[in-house]
Amino acid sequence: MYTPPFSPLFATRPAASPAVRDVRSFNSAPAEQLTTLLSFMTASRELARTIVVGRPYLDAADVYSAAARTLDTLPTPLVEGIVDAHQPVDRVPLVEDAWTAGEITDDRLSDLREAALGYAAAQGHLFIADPAVWGSAEAVTMIAPRTRPAPGTVNAMVDALDADIDRRLRMPGAEAWALTVAHLRESNRQKLETLLER
Repeated sequence: MYTPPFSPLFATRPAASPAVRDVRSFNSAPAEQLTTLLSFMTASRELARTIVVGRPYLDAADVYSAAARTLDTLPTPLVEGIVDAHQPVDRVPLVEDAWTAGEITDDRLSDLREAALGYAAAQGHLFIADPAVWGSAEAVTMIAPRTRPAPGTVNAMVDALDADIDRRLRMPGAEAWALTVAHLRESNRQKLETLLER
């Protein structure tokens, strides 16, 4: 039986997370606690610190814009670190839960991981899954899905991810990197939504 290596990233929130429910509580949260929480969610202390320093924000859209602008201004090595800190594809809850439930086979999971690693070797970085391909913001953002996918849809999602990896393998390196960063930007927005739009 294939057993993925454990990766704690995004598994639980930091113990001292502030109670953030909307933009008002985001603006008033203790700076260090909020920085720790955002570092945990975005895999970048630099990005988190810049977002926190930019407070106060008028609305959620301003927070999302600040996160996107900050990502665009970080040096490439820091962005590469953020991308590579994300879990391997077999540790994303949607895939891991499907494998545990027997909805996808050990071989299929192994093939999916090999494809993702092949992409990493060819392009020089991991990739952030396309939210449209996954069909679930929670799956892309590595937050456990609130509800399980409809029966029969998991294999279709895995097929779509396989096709997405293959499509990106054929892209010029710069284009594949730009697409990965765009998906990371969207992933961050969806993570922030879980804080600000409950």
